[in-house]
Amino acid sequence: CVALGHPEWAGRMIAEKALLEPVEGPLATQIGEGFAALTRDEAVDRLATRGVPAAPVTTTLDIFDNPWLHENGYFQAFDHPQFGAMIGPQHLGRFSRTPGGYPRRSPIIGEHSTEVLADYGFSEERIAELIAAGAVKQG
Repeated sequence: CVALGHPEWAGRMIAEKALLEPVEGPLATQIGEGFAALTRDEAVDRLATRGVPAAPVTTTLDIFDNPWLHENGYFQAFDHPQFGAMIGPQHLGRFSRTPGGYPRRSPIIGEHSTEVLADYGFSEERIAELIAAGAVKQG
């Protein structure tokens, strides 16, 4: 209550009763309005300085701008045939005897259609027919 700038809310409800309130109820609305007036960092700071466990929600764009993740090798650079130089996350764990990361990029849609169909016994002629009919995409 104090962290959100509304100390007057403090005596209205005991914690056990608050936990039974509906997710879309008046208490949730009141708390939501209190947080809406703050930035993410302001909200986390206010809560943390008052002893309320809190952590910021991290968006995808935040991750790519995080210097700690870059310094600790979280990302892996690779070349993509359509989009050029790209960066993506690696595995979070590093083990001395188990390699991490990705040995190759994700395939483009249809990139390996011919090989996959041939592995499943389709003839070259049938594969060509499927591609010509538009039933199979070849990248």
